Amino acid sequence: MDFNEVLGKIKDLFGKIDFGDIWGKVKPYISKIGDFLKKTPSFFAAFILLLTVAVDPAAGSTDSSHLIHEEASVLLDAYYMGQGITNDGTYYYTSGSLTALKMTAIAKYDMKTMKLVSKNTKPLPKDLQKRGNDHIGGISFYNGKIYAAVEDSKAYKHPCIAVFDAATLKYIAHYDVNPSRFPDGIPWLAVNPETGMLYASAWSDTSVLQQFQISAVMAHVKEIDLCGTGVLDRIQGGEFYGGKLYLSADNKDSGKIKNVYSVDVGTGCVKLAFTRDVGKSDSEAEDMTAFLTSDGAVFHVLDYNKLLGVYIRSYSADISD
Repeated sequence: MDFNEVLGKIKDLFGKIDFGDIWGKVKPYISKIGDFLKKTPSFFAAFILLLTVAVDPAAGSTDSSHLIHEEASVLLDAYYMGQGITNDGTYYYTSGSLTALKMTAIAKYDMKTMKLVSKNTKPLPKDLQKRGNDHIGGISFYNGKIYAAVEDSKAYKHPCIAVFDAATLKYIAHYDVNPSRFPDGIPWLAVNPETGMLYASAWSDTSVLQQFQISAVMAHVKEIDLCGTGVLDRIQGGEFYGGKLYLSADNKDSGKIKNVYSVDVGTGCVKLAFTRDVGKSDSEAEDMTAFLTSDGAVFHVLDYNKLLGVYIRSYSADISD
């Protein structure tokens, strides 16, 4: 192939790129990139953020939910929030795991500004690390503490619930849970703030929820048989809102459409609450939290774009029965 052929192919390639479409997606983030540069004097970091929002297909609304806004994070921020999210009305608390590097993290962000307030990049004690616990998944805030689903991601022999102080992000304690109830790990958990009961489930094809009582040293209370849609699969996180449990699913059967389910923990009835358009089929839906913000958003869901970025996407949805 001579030089003219190469040049011709390059011209053809650039001719296929819709720069107007790329600019349309990048433009809303220009001011954020400027703020990012002020906080982090790194042109590389700014370039990664620009690249992330430019190449990702735009997420959007569906018939059952409205995407109000989204926040994109890359590099260290993406690591700090790649798995779990919860809130106390003032702060987002997030968790992250890079199991290949045996790295975990807990972080705290101002909900209004998304400024990083504090972080703990060594949240798990050595005794948990030695037995293989290397993954922090979904998290939930309750009564000044962060409850986290923790697993040993290769063997799934030591699932546990770890507790951290929300003010300092320091480890307080952990409670081992029966691995027979979580044969493929404990990916998520959620605390009902009205009762102090904690709920979790196995990762794939489960027809039961596990209920624990926090005040009784995380005693297992019962299994709740699910009805309605029945089996839960690939649940990544959840949170209570209005007395109901809402669950974020990384369902693979609907392409770029991800599901959020509601569960009545009293009856075990599961319903499809709403769907989300995350823009691309290989985005991974992660944890979610719930809080009514001034712009009308209620549900705030993490999505990992399988490149270098993590989004917090905020939605309003018609959840009336």
